[in-house]
Amino acid sequence: RGVKQLADILLVPEPEPTPLQAIVEDEIARLLGASARQAAAQFRESPAGRLATNVLDPFGLLKPLRDGPLLNPDEQDETVLESSSKIAAIAERPTREALEMLRGLPSDQQQRALDSVVRTLWENREGAGYVLQRLQDRLRQQVAVRLE
Repeated sequence: RGVKQLADILLVPEPEPTPLQAIVEDEIARLLGASARQAAAQFRESPAGRLATNVLDPFGLLKPLRDGPLLNPDEQDETVLESSSKIAAIAERPTREALEMLRGLPSDQQQRALDSVVRTLWENREGAGYVLQRLQDRLRQQVAVRLE
């Protein structure tokens, strides 16, 4: 039931987002961007990342891009990542309990629950498509702002 309610709120099949969708989508896009920049920075500092840099850019021609705001996390990214970690910590226990409850069900009831989730997602596929398109647009906007 919770999946259906969440889908009805967040996967509205309209090109324009509801105010709640806009807030959630903005935060997801910020989290995706911050996570990608953090992963890129961590990779560059790893032995494999240093090797890749030396092999792919031995003369340092890509250094401005590599060291620029597009690929490096900033203070805002750190704030977004810290906030998402706090939210994940709050959601961990109820999520774990729900999964344990699901695991405790007989296999036919587990299958029915899974079928219900899949059916809900399928019924909301149009809304999911709009959400994904808007997330893509927001991520593109992030890149444009960082390249200014």
